[in-house]
Amino acid sequence: MKYKQGDILTDNNGYRKILGVCGEVYFMSYESKDTKGKIFNELSGGYTQYYLDKNGYKLYTPPEEVEMTVAEISEALGKTVKVIE
Repeated sequence: MKYKQGDILTDNNGYRKILGVCGEVYFMSYESKDTKGKIFNELSGGYTQYYLDKNGYKLYTPPEEVEMTVAEISEALGKTVKVIE
């Protein structure tokens, strides 16, 4: 099996969570437009690896979080950054 319970998949239009796996069937949530959707707790149906591959689903990996100072952000943007509170 390529994926495991708890994995979040994306097809670049939305996200679905694998709620369970039985044999070669993945039980997935309804589609959510963000990775924090409550809809991830609702079962949509069972899907095979073939279906997921054919429809372009891939494992979602969250973007890497980077810590930067205001000076570093300014340098990266090539513009002066003003912090507004």
